[in-house]
Amino acid sequence: ILRPQLLLGPNHGVVMTLPPVVGSYAALRRAEGLPLARPGGVERALEAVDVRLVGDSCLWAATHQCAQVETYNLTNGEVFSWRDMWPAIAQTLGVPLGEDESLSVADYIMPREALWQNIVAQHTLASNTLEQIVGNLTTMQTCVLLMVRVRHRPRFSSAQSKSIRPDLLRPTI
Repeated sequence: ILRPQLLLGPNHGVVMTLPPVVGSYAALRRAEGLPLARPGGVERALEAVDVRLVGDSCLWAATHQCAQVETYNLTNGEVFSWRDMWPAIAQTLGVPLGEDESLSVADYIMPREALWQNIVAQHTLASNTLEQIVGNLTTMQTCVLLMVRVRHRPRFSSAQSKSIRPDLLRPTI
């Protein structure tokens, strides 16, 4: 079992790849004349992993007998929080920084397809829909919640726990 937390890399439309989601969210906020509000919620320490490392790990796990019935949390090792990164994201994307807002990014982004198509036309972007760019955000939010629950309250049988290498598992706050 390979468990990356958040994916970063050259891809879009994949459930756990967040840069296109953040970029689309920022573009929509700017087009509406709104500051880049950090979507509220409980702040957690997160770890991200490069998609190339995930690909290499999949190849390794598929071709090495010792990887069978093992569980690996995949990470580059850097821990971050959205609250700490949000000002730099706003500055990099050229959107004024806003206050935290209690909102669902999925509920915010997906109904704004018409506005997105105006942004695409105005900036001569590739004509992808929001769903093609950000993937299914409802599925992403469900996956993140499930991963947080599993990482905080693992429920392994005694037989399963013997197969997990504690030296490879990293605690997540």
